[in-house]
Amino acid sequence: MFHYRVDFLNRLRDELQKHDVMLDVYFGKPTPESIAKNDTGELPGSTQIPSYCLRLGGKEILLQIPPRHILGSDLIICMQENRLLINYFIQLYTRVVRARKFAFWGHGRNFQSLRATGVREAWKRFLLRGSDWFFAYTDASRSSLLDSGYDADRITVFNNTIDAEKFRALVDEVSEQDQRQFLGGLSIAPGATVALFCGSMYPAKRISELLSASKLIRQQIPDFHLVCIGDGPSAGAIKTAQTQCDWVHYLGVQTGQVKAQAYAVASAVLNPGLVGLHIVDAFSAGIPMLTMDYEFHSPEFAYMESGHNGLVTVADEAVYAAAAIDLFTDSKRLEQLSLGARQSACRYSLQAMVEAYTAGILKAIKR
Repeated sequence: MFHYRVDFLNRLRDELQKHDVMLDVYFGKPTPESIAKNDTGELPGSTQIPSYCLRLGGKEILLQIPPRHILGSDLIICMQENRLLINYFIQLYTRVVRARKFAFWGHGRNFQSLRATGVREAWKRFLLRGSDWFFAYTDASRSSLLDSGYDADRITVFNNTIDAEKFRALVDEVSEQDQRQFLGGLSIAPGATVALFCGSMYPAKRISELLSASKLIRQQIPDFHLVCIGDGPSAGAIKTAQTQCDWVHYLGVQTGQVKAQAYAVASAVLNPGLVGLHIVDAFSAGIPMLTMDYEFHSPEFAYMESGHNGLVTVADEAVYAAAAIDLFTDSKRLEQLSLGARQSACRYSLQAMVEAYTAGILKAIKR
């Protein structure tokens, strides 16, 4: 299972126990991609079940085999993925044995699909008919479900997040001396304007636009520096820029203290492309994120309130750069957006997610 789900599931289990509800967690074998990314974690008391990856017509299908006794559960929650064969069986079973309920947990639709009206998305909408409840990532997910005709009374929006409190504590622990050492290691003068990109680097992230806009910012703000954390297919462009511009700094994949230090010295996160769960990191660090309009943003883009906790511009490098320049040269406005980011961190906390999910489970069981 993904490591960032472990804290959530632990807390959810504890919260449900207060209501005399037992949570059993079953998960399949991690994919080679997850293992390579070190994305996996261990949840005490959970059970790994046999799983097999099949290929059909060039598409990946996953066969997971859970123990038979899960069919006695009052509510079974599965990820909303067309490729999970177990979903079809459990949906059919709960249609026959009406005393048992089935729920999806997911986005509501594929927000990155190039064919929103294609067969896969149509099939996903069709399968909604076989679910008794839906645990939706964000309000954007809820909207997509309503557009598909799903009953609003059977939707729980849990506002997908990570342990924002834990990351906030790491950032708070970064002292002024730590900041000076971090900046010094990159040959950045104290007091310089620093922006951060942190996340996976692939075309949808618009790395080219990030670099082009940053050059425009540098022309107007001579002490501007761009620090980049992450890796991926588009990382080469940043590595090349680093060799040509002494104000571009590529740090590769970083976690823990180094990542916290990078957020601590940054005034804002520049992320012109796809926005996802990493927006919560910006909120946790108390700095705004700047992005562009983009039809393929992930559900967590719903957390963005332009002008309150960040900024959204049209998809134009010059406009994006101008917005960043205006923000970096207006300390009062920067502080206002930073305050909004901190407020959003409280709203999208892991505890709030646990409480919302718990309430949804209790409603689904009683319905």
